[in-house]
Amino acid sequence: MVSVREHSPSVSLEGDWRSYERGLSGNLRRDLRRRRRRLEERGTVSLEVSDRPSALAEAFALESMGWKGRRSSAMQSRSNTASFYGEIAGWAAERGWLRLVFLRLDGRPLAFHYALEAGGSYYALKGGFDPAFSAYSPGALMIYATLERAFEERLTSYELLGGDDSYKRRFA
Repeated sequence: MVSVREHSPSVSLEGDWRSYERGLSGNLRRDLRRRRRRLEERGTVSLEVSDRPSALAEAFALESMGWKGRRSSAMQSRSNTASFYGEIAGWAAERGWLRLVFLRLDGRPLAFHYALEAGGSYYALKGGFDPAFSAYSPGALMIYATLERAFEERLTSYELLGGDDSYKRRFA
């Protein structure tokens, strides 16, 4: 017997980015644009996508800065967990599926996604952000930017894995 324990929101990437974006709540669109503008006042904002497992060290460090580090639930909190994510990164990189995505401000990482991209889908496995920039909602800006990228790459679905959290449902 199979039982569903959690539902993960997803976005079907039909149509184009502008059509999808217009379907989001006006409040969400305005809030994200305002936060992005405020962040851009501080420097150059960019999205960097890496397919190299070596970039995982930067993601580990970034994730540990926030509540996941304080609660010992970050990927590098336990050696066996860090090894697991390192092995998955190597396995995925061999297949061309690994995506370590960073939202940066003048090169400084603000947020990341540890993701897989396979079979036309983007799977956001893990994410984190620098709490010093929480006023800019870097996690939400990361989702927004990676959704736009997924449309540009002509993917067919965007999977917001994990729980059915309200911040994820705003995009789905």
